[in-house]
Amino acid sequence: MAVKGYRGQQYKNYVDDVVYATTQWDYNKAMEAIKKFNEKAWEYIRDIGKEHFSRHAFSPKAKTDLVVNNLSEVFNKYIIEARDKPIVTMCEYIRRKVMTRIAEKRDGVANAHWDITPIVAQKLEMEKKYARYCRVYRSGFHLWEVHSTDRSYEVNINARTCGCYSWQLTGIPCKHAISAIYQEKQLPEQYVHEYYKKEAYLRTYSHMVYPVPKEHGWTRTDSPDIDPPRFRKQAGRPKKSRRRSAGEEPTRASARARMNTVTCSNCKLHNHTYRTCGKQLRPDLQLRLKNLKRKRTSSVTDGASHRDQGSQLAPESSTGNVNGNARGNNRAGPSGRSRGRGNNRGRGRERAEF
Repeated sequence: MAVKGYRGQQYKNYVDDVVYATTQWDYNKAMEAIKKFNEKAWEYIRDIGKEHFSRHAFSPKAKTDLVVNNLSEVFNKYIIEARDKPIVTMCEYIRRKVMTRIAEKRDGVANAHWDITPIVAQKLEMEKKYARYCRVYRSGFHLWEVHSTDRSYEVNINARTCGCYSWQLTGIPCKHAISAIYQEKQLPEQYVHEYYKKEAYLRTYSHMVYPVPKEHGWTRTDSPDIDPPRFRKQAGRPKKSRRRSAGEEPTRASARARMNTVTCSNCKLHNHTYRTCGKQLRPDLQLRLKNLKRKRTSSVTDGASHRDQGSQLAPESSTGNVNGNARGNNRAGPSGRSRGRGNNRGRGRERAEF
């Protein structure tokens, strides 16, 4: 559902609140804001919400909070050189790329000196900075009540759960969990999920893709060869860009994504340009406007001179038209006996008739 202008940005902010909501309470609050903003938009988001695109509906088994399709987009760019090739050529290209990538990752992780993947370690350090602003109260054995701003969350260190649902969703301790972990005199790195540890990384790239011979090494069979389908070239230039869905906004490079509102380069206000701006122009805009007026004046002057030259040639052309008409009129006399081509011949025949 496309909404343009300032209201479009406001609508996008509301949608982001719905998408990135990690609790049911946050989700309901964001949906109420959208309903007040636009009821049709609320119905549209509610219908899409049935497909569980919000974080609070994610399964904790995935260990991710991504709500975008980056994985397929990255892979699509990874094979961009071969995705328009025949199926066998494309599969061989992908196999070689994956084979070399797994080998590089396997060699790289063997020489790594980290226990937690670097990106996750950076996220953990950011959560440590935010944890200093949390207030922690002990409730029971490994059970804590953590206050952050105007909300409170229940943190169970043994179960590795937090009321904000972020710890269960990503496997990385959130700021509420880190503040409780520090109170128990332990390190947050111990509570990062095994999915992000070096051992899991080694297991991921422990296998290998074996080399495959080319066509000369393939096993021949007695069955008839399968011919490829007939190729029919379609009309027009083949498309390289991905087809977008009906509700997806166009890219900024397309004409549909251009802004319809005119913005003044002098005062930065809308619905007028610097040429009609009521405020004092900047020096560069004054020079630009002066050059523009000079060009317009010179073009008007050149047009007037061309019109003057044309008017000077007009009498000659009009005389030629008169002579031509005279010749045409004298071609057939009143009696229809003869056809004259000139004024003198016509006048001579008139005297002879009298």
